[in-house]
Amino acid sequence: MVMSSKKSLQSKGEEGKDSSNLTDAERLRVLAKSKLLDSASEEVYDRFTKLAAMLLNSPVSLVSLVDKDRQYFKSYYGLPEPWASQQQMPLSHSFCQYVVSSNQPLIVTDAREKAFLEHNLAIPDVGTIAYLGFPLVVENQALGSFCVIDTKPHAWSEREIGIVRELASFVTTEIALRIEIAEHQQVTERLQESEQNFRVLSETVPQLVWTMFPNGRRDYVNQRWCDYTGSTRERMQSDRWAHFQFIHPDDREGNRAFWQHALQTGEPFESEHRLRNGHTGTYRWFLARAMPVRNETGEIVKWFGTATDIDEQKRAEQQLKESEENWRVLAETMPQLVWSTGPDGVHEYTNQRWRDYTGLTPEQVQNNRWAHLQLIHPDDREGTRALWQHALDTGAMYEHEERLSNGQTGAYRWFLVRAMSIRDEAGQIVKWFGTCTDIDDQKRMQEALRESQERASVLMNSNIIGIFVEEGEQIVDANDTFLRMTGYTREDLRAGRINWRHMTPPEYLARTQQAHQELATQQSMTPYEKEYVCQDGSRLPVLVGGIVFQHHPLQAITFVLDNSARKELEQRKDDFISMASHELRGPLTALKLQTTLLRRQLAKQGTQASAPALSSMETQINKVTRLVEELLDVSKIQAGRLEYVQETVDLDALLREITETLQQSSPSHTLVVRGTGGTGLIGDRDRLGQVFTNLISNAIKYSPNAETVEMDLSASEDAVTVCVCDHGLGIPREQRDKIFERFYRVSGPNQKAIPGLGMGLYIVAEIVRHHGGSITVESEVGKGSTFQVTLPMKRV
Repeated sequence: MVMSSKKSLQSKGEEGKDSSNLTDAERLRVLAKSKLLDSASEEVYDRFTKLAAMLLNSPVSLVSLVDKDRQYFKSYYGLPEPWASQQQMPLSHSFCQYVVSSNQPLIVTDAREKAFLEHNLAIPDVGTIAYLGFPLVVENQALGSFCVIDTKPHAWSEREIGIVRELASFVTTEIALRIEIAEHQQVTERLQESEQNFRVLSETVPQLVWTMFPNGRRDYVNQRWCDYTGSTRERMQSDRWAHFQFIHPDDREGNRAFWQHALQTGEPFESEHRLRNGHTGTYRWFLARAMPVRNETGEIVKWFGTATDIDEQKRAEQQLKESEENWRVLAETMPQLVWSTGPDGVHEYTNQRWRDYTGLTPEQVQNNRWAHLQLIHPDDREGTRALWQHALDTGAMYEHEERLSNGQTGAYRWFLVRAMSIRDEAGQIVKWFGTCTDIDDQKRMQEALRESQERASVLMNSNIIGIFVEEGEQIVDANDTFLRMTGYTREDLRAGRINWRHMTPPEYLARTQQAHQELATQQSMTPYEKEYVCQDGSRLPVLVGGIVFQHHPLQAITFVLDNSARKELEQRKDDFISMASHELRGPLTALKLQTTLLRRQLAKQGTQASAPALSSMETQINKVTRLVEELLDVSKIQAGRLEYVQETVDLDALLREITETLQQSSPSHTLVVRGTGGTGLIGDRDRLGQVFTNLISNAIKYSPNAETVEMDLSASEDAVTVCVCDHGLGIPREQRDKIFERFYRVSGPNQKAIPGLGMGLYIVAEIVRHHGGSITVESEVGKGSTFQVTLPMKRV
């Protein structure tokens, strides 16, 4: 039996002569993972090689690791030089390679008698004659061998084979244990690194971060959580519901229900709620999210959660809602036909003016993207369809002049139709906003101008427009129309009795000189309005423009258009505004009285269901009332009929009353009054109150993201100065000189969302001028504006 077993081992060793297994990638990976190659000698392995040498009385014993091109001796006993110092040798000297390649023991009595070993250099260089080696198999891969060598023929006994086999198993176990310990250490290090990375990440992200056990008790909160809430990690870890004290009372029950559901079902948690700042006591909106972490069996072992500050986003959503409401108000007050569509071109909104003109209902255009084509003149339809389709396909701005029929009369009028796309953050079109501006009169004027240009040769003889040629202040030539308009004759012209300066009333002289200065520097003058004193002493309203002759720079040709009809039309318009404002006051007063009576009646009945609607009605009535009052003031100013009273005004008390009233209606801003204006001002207290109410209201309205509005008062012996300062949107430099004009509004992307008709500052400026004062503005876009009102001080 012993001889049979030994022969079996010998035959297996000889069959392992093929060395293709040496370069197997998996074997080399496990060998590298052992970290034994080129490592220092270790006592644990040296004990095995010494023990083998003693028990078998063999001159050499080795723990040999076989790489793809060499064998390395992790431990050796009796190995001759130079191999002992080098601790390795090439495969040309290796018997171990055959153990590794076959993954079987190799038993050799006399290597010189083995054909596959007869050329191995270990025989002459090392003196290897007899060899007994067993593979070191770890993770099913032969990494090397444990062997003993004799320098003379040796018939290995069963006992010796058993000893080497046993010692090889011990070495194998030691190597496998080393690998297992190293892997465990790597896992531990990775876990520690992962934990450290999580802590670093959680302390650097802008969110409030926390982790929680499956029972709902938190085991970690980051420093940002502690800084915001003012709590401690210990407090949060000791009470599973400790974080609820920071949630807004109105949000707690909903949040608790969400959490209970998440803990019971294991579903991700998400909730928007307000958290209190532990230092300031203020609440901010946060988006809280939590995800469960499960083990291999699917059991939840921990929850990871964050709370992201979305307060600005929530405020932006509210502002967007208000902006949309303001847009609709603006759309309903604009003189244009206003509409919007979805990205597919189907109408979503049309203002009342659009519906009144077209006679179409919202339902008719919301169900058919081409329903509005029936309104377009047949000659314009194909061009409109093609341009609109191109805009929808490309997102390009749509602009087209087309004729639209009036739904009631069937008559066509020219409109300039413009539409612009609105895109989301991804660049996708989400909406189209468009307007239809009536340009029928403009088109007719353009046609008239074209015809006028074609008849330039007979223009001087035209009875439509007055034309004269000037040199200096003297009118040296004129057409019959100008002479007829002013009452002068050809004889007066030839005699040099027509002089534009003498014909200009004193109040228009400065503007006329400014126009002639422009004419001298720019070779043309911007058309402006003025009056001429006619030959009979009457006054003629005109629109004047002119250019310098190219070849006669000292002469200029001036065009004079009789402006009487337009002035009369403007007067009628002002009269209409005045009349309409007066007519509206009565119904508005009645409406306010009725809403007051209705509120009292509802209060007596104890009915509160209609209170919000009634409050909304009162708000809108007040808005219209203020609008009507401003229109009345504008009308009175234009007519010179705005009434004033003379009285002593305590400016300090007046500003206190105004700020107290406005502070109640504008809690988002703090109104600050500094200094004193004294008590010796003479003026109309109500009108001056109107001035400062408007300025402070504007400061609040145009500083939506600021928190304060300041008023600084100072007084000297001669005057009192009030400065109203905000930290809001600011006014572009090129628009500052125009803001006190009637119906002028500052244009800009941020100002568009703020309602107004441009009457307030016009009224303010007129009241200040009437009091002999002045008003100026200093402003910087994005930083705010300061309005300074200076009033003469008259002490009693």
